[in-house]
Amino acid sequence: MKPLPRDPCLGVIVCCRDEERTVQRRLRNLALSAWPDAGREHRVIVVDDGSRDATARLASEFDAAAWPRGVRVDVLGNRLRPGKAGAIATGVQELSGGVDLVILTDADVLGSPDALVRLAQRFARVPRLGMACAAQRFVDALPESGATLEITNSSGGSFYDGATAWVRALESRFGGLFSVHGQLLAWRADLGLLPRPAFAADDLDLMSQARAAGTRVELEAAARFFEAKPQADLRRIQALRRARAYLQFARALDPRRAPGLASRIQWLGYKLVPPLFPWLVLAGILLFLMLVPPLLHRWIEVSANHGFLLDLVPWLLALAACVSLWGICRVIVEAQHLERSQSLEDRWPTTR
Repeated sequence: MKPLPRDPCLGVIVCCRDEERTVQRRLRNLALSAWPDAGREHRVIVVDDGSRDATARLASEFDAAAWPRGVRVDVLGNRLRPGKAGAIATGVQELSGGVDLVILTDADVLGSPDALVRLAQRFARVPRLGMACAAQRFVDALPESGATLEITNSSGGSFYDGATAWVRALESRFGGLFSVHGQLLAWRADLGLLPRPAFAADDLDLMSQARAAGTRVELEAAARFFEAKPQADLRRIQALRRARAYLQFARALDPRRAPGLASRIQWLGYKLVPPLFPWLVLAGILLFLMLVPPLLHRWIEVSANHGFLLDLVPWLLALAACVSLWGICRVIVEAQHLERSQSLEDRWPTTR
């Protein structure tokens, strides 16, 4: 694999559909960001995927003087198949041959000031790196100025978000990151990656292509992007959409394309375990109920000198586990039901 320049030239693709409330904020954020000293012109491509609002106009009207020297910005319409995959492909087509790294980002997130440079440096440090993503941080609200230095309420999100972040960090150490963050995702332009229109989970599709090419996929924890926590009434909608996109991708995932035995086992796990998760939880609860009576009998004997609260410990633990896992299981079951009737398209209404 050809080594990249120490300061690679970047091509940033911002895919938008009905993002009039966020697109200028994202452009302000990118304009405030540090860029590698590539000696060539960096590119920012805003691809409007058939917006019905003022997204394209607001992107075009963004103050050109705000951009640092050496960064060129273009606003395009999706020239290919409608949807996120077509929008990404339009951006990649526009960047063809002119950049070293392609960076995909959403319009509704903000990157840390050094995120682009940190991602570029990761590729310089790891010669076999084919793809890298930034680390996710949740906040209550994003500043309209686009300056993430104003953010003071960053959090790790829910328990599920924290657990998946730990898994990502572990997988990244071995160059086998699976669940990449498509909100800020970078890959080598010479890999020629293009998302397939069949998948709503375009980031996972791109990841699988990079892994199948034999390159490493890692998390760059020092590069961060900030995402606003969805309102309570939108969380379930977004969770259901993500679950449907994942199930759609998992059906088509072929572990035989993974490089090496360890990667094949990992891909097989990601293909089988999430769809079966509700049934695995049910089996675990049944097993727990089978084991509790003899254990509880012994605990009752011991608790004679320690009070009755000790008797409640296993039941409280089981109840806490059921409550924490119930929401995940319910979303997966509903997503499976919806996918059986009609598969999720890669184009959906923007909810704000």
